[in-house]
Amino acid sequence: MLEKLKGYYSDIVKFLKGVKVELTRVTWPSWPEVRKGTVVVIVILIIVTSYMFLWEQIFATIFRAFHGK
Repeated sequence: MLEKLKGYYSDIVKFLKGVKVELTRVTWPSWPEVRKGTVVVIVILIIVTSYMFLWEQIFATIFRAFHGK
């Protein structure tokens, strides 16, 4: 049982060391790149949400016309 726990511990340590090595290889974006990406995401979110709202209103109007509510 104890050897099994040591095996798990060594696997976890090996995994975390690998994670540390991989994180040193990552090319992180600069703050201007992060800001640009955030603005793009927010703009697309607004566009898609507006599009879905428009269609929701159209279908609600059609539904009300057929059901008289």
